[in-house]
Amino acid sequence: MPLGTGYWLNLRSGQNFEVYDHESDVLNNPRRYGLDTSEIARATRESEQRYRERVLLTAMQHGWARVRQHHGGAVIEFWKFTRRGADVMYDCLIDTVGLGPLSTVVLSEALTRRSLTTSLEKFFDALDTRGFTGFYAPRKSPQGGLRLYLAGRAVGMGLI
Repeated sequence: MPLGTGYWLNLRSGQNFEVYDHESDVLNNPRRYGLDTSEIARATRESEQRYRERVLLTAMQHGWARVRQHHGGAVIEFWKFTRRGADVMYDCLIDTVGLGPLSTVVLSEALTRRSLTTSLEKFFDALDTRGFTGFYAPRKSPQGGLRLYLAGRAVGMGLI
C-alpha cells in the first residue's frame, strides 16, 4: 500500500522538508539533521534494520520529527515531547499536511515508546487544557496503551 507524502519537521524552528524516504534524506544531508560522519560510520556497522533505526532516532534526538501522511491522517514520530514541539506539529499538520479537525493523528514518542492515536481536534483541545501529559494518564487497561503503540508502529511502517 503506497504511503502518503513524508516530511522532516524541525520541532524548534518549524522548518520542514518534504521527503520521499526519511532515511535517505538524512544520509544525503547529515549536517541538516545534526549528524556528523562519525555517527553515520558507526551506524553503518550495524544490521540493516538497526542501522535505519539509529539514523532516524539520531535525527529525532537532534530535534526533528518524522511526519507521514497516511489514509487521510498522519503519523508523527519524535524523540521527546515538548510544548513547543506540539505547537509546531499542530501547525504543520494544518498548514503543510492539510489535515482537518477530525483527521486521525498517531503520535509516537521514541524516548518513552509511548504512542497515541487521536483526532487533530482532540490533540489541540488536550494541549490547550492540560498539556500533552494528559494523553498519558494511567488507563484502566494497561494493554490499551500497548495496543495503541503497536498499532501506531504498524501504521508508521506501512503495514496497515
